Amino acid sequence: RPLHVLRVGMRRLEQEELSYRIDNTNEKESSEFRFLFDAFNHMAEEIRLSHEKDIKMYQAQLDNLRLQVNPHMLLNSFNMIYSLAQTKNFACIQDFSMYLVEYFRYVLKETDAMVPLYKEMHFVESYTGIQKIRFPGAFTSVYNIEKGLENVMVPPLLIQNFVENAM
Repeated sequence: RPLHVLRVGMRRLEQEELSYRIDNTNEKESSEFRFLFDAFNHMAEEIRLSHEKDIKMYQAQLDNLRLQVNPHMLLNSFNMIYSLAQTKNFACIQDFSMYLVEYFRYVLKETDAMVPLYKEMHFVESYTGIQKIRFPGAFTSVYNIEKGLENVMVPPLLIQNFVENAM
């Protein structure tokens, strides 16, 4: 029975049930198995803490990347709005402003480690809309997501990064 309990515990950790612990208060178990259960629980806690640390580190790297991207994009956007205002192209200024709102709303507020593909693609559409105004007639874009994949989870800014590098 104690070996079965350990085996079940290991499987649950493998399935990423990182909060799983073995109840080691049963006095019927030998002291050796209670020691093993304590060691298992300690190891499980270390794994959970390490996992949380990795997530925090990943989030900090992502936040740092966002901070690097935003000032460059923001300054270019102000220059573009100024240029459009000089030509009195108010419809274009409105479109550009709405694309910017969508762009910065996503960049500054999306803090999840993964987002649905449809959300990421909406962001990419905002980004390409900005670029189409900045570089009129320079490119076209087509979006095609296979039916049923709209809710697949992807890291935020993943696809936009490819699109930006392609441009």
